[in-house]
Amino acid sequence: MRAFVVIVAAACAPAADDTGVDTDPPAPTFVEVDVAGPHGVGVVSLELFDETRGTPANGSILASPRRKLVTEVWFPSTEGAVDAPEPGGEVAAGSFPVVLMSHGFLSSRLDLAGLAAHLASHGYVVAAPDFPLSKRTAPGGATVLDVPSQPGDLSFVLDALVAGKGGLSSVVDADRVAAVGLSLGGLTTLLVGLHPEWRDPRIDVLVPIAPASCYVPRRAFDAPTPPTLVVHGTADRIVDYEANALPLYEALDAPRVLAAFAEASHTGFPDATAELFEGTDDPDDVGCGAIGDAPSSGDEGTLDALVDDPGGVLNATCPLPCEGEAGGGVAMRPLRQVALLRASVRAFLDGWLRDDPVGRDFVLRGLALEADVDVTAQP
Repeated sequence: MRAFVVIVAAACAPAADDTGVDTDPPAPTFVEVDVAGPHGVGVVSLELFDETRGTPANGSILASPRRKLVTEVWFPSTEGAVDAPEPGGEVAAGSFPVVLMSHGFLSSRLDLAGLAAHLASHGYVVAAPDFPLSKRTAPGGATVLDVPSQPGDLSFVLDALVAGKGGLSSVVDADRVAAVGLSLGGLTTLLVGLHPEWRDPRIDVLVPIAPASCYVPRRAFDAPTPPTLVVHGTADRIVDYEANALPLYEALDAPRVLAAFAEASHTGFPDATAELFEGTDDPDDVGCGAIGDAPSSGDEGTLDALVDDPGGVLNATCPLPCEGEAGGGVAMRPLRQVALLRASVRAFLDGWLRDDPVGRDFVLRGLALEADVDVTAQP
């Protein structure tokens, strides 16, 4: 916690009146921030086809001249609720920022459905596509090799929303767009926000969660970077915290925030499985078993084959997933991990996409009051 105080002290130092008494109000607390928003929540599933880009062959599955993107969209509604979104609900009146949400390897668009619904209740339109070849149900088996195509998938989904798919064009605010992603989706988030060729200039804010950031090209950081919140668990055995989160934070420009969840696992982030793994000592035991030997050393499926860049990548010595021994300890409980993520992401988006002082204050002061979170920031 000492690092947090040193780095953000100037920005968050308490104000004082003429008597020298502190006059700043207390920081917003987790309990105050982690509440559902004022809107109901609607949801719609869209089947989108990008006819301009193809899907490569995968195993025994032949290449396709187009890309199929089944996309779940949560939105502020006059009906439904966070825990029970209304299919096709009536859209609430207003203009709402967009969040493009990316799932991880062997995952799906629904893995962060709880976070998406929570954000929708606070006035965000959240769109989460199933990526054609990294989703768990990919024909021919999930692969990481198609990740360079995924930033284009996000841009296509944003184009589709603006063009009226889902009937949301009248409320979509394309001038305020965030990208949020977990694991391999965190890498996708960084690529669509930073990569010299693949970035979408419409994206204003990035939230990579336990991102595989080792493989981002170094030249992606030559241009100014958008405001970024990096969330990572310190006990992550799939995407190593020190090898990924720390170099990424150092490479980013301000505003930048690193929220390190103490002893949190990688597999504990998806809210879709949080209750299932609540009684598991280390959810990454399950996650590592699911990954198996997919990204194996020396194989064409390794993650370092993703970015063949002349300038090199952020961390060329990145350990492979599950390379280290199991820690043997008890990880942060997934329900706690999910709740911390929910509050952190919502507050950061409010603070840096909507310029809301309460959101910023929670990220920079209130979040660090939680004993199991260490915040480093340069606002």
